[in-house]
Amino acid sequence: MKPSRDNESYYDEFANWYENERHDGYHAFIDRLESDLILPLSPNKDVLEVGCGTGLILDKIQPVARRAVGIDLSEGMLEGARKRGLEVYKSDACSLPFEDETFDLVYSFKV
Repeated sequence: MKPSRDNESYYDEFANWYENERHDGYHAFIDRLESDLILPLSPNKDVLEVGCGTGLILDKIQPVARRAVGIDLSEGMLEGARKRGLEVYKSDACSLPFEDETFDLVYSFKV
């Protein structure tokens, strides 16, 4: 198997319980730090999150960005992001489905 497929399967397997422990403690602290870093750079910008998972960070960026888009390898993770009403696509970081210079800001955490 190709490594990207292994990663896809890995994240698909735990997508349903991924957020169970993300709302307090260490994970919530890291998510807040990441959001706090990106939020001031995002107002009125077209923003792409590479490896958006279930959209925890992108959901915080979307209200201030002109456009907030996420990509992820895992369809399971993307289901969570879609439930949040986020614009997300299945893709990997090496094969982006966008034209060059589509985004003003691109970020990626823990990918």
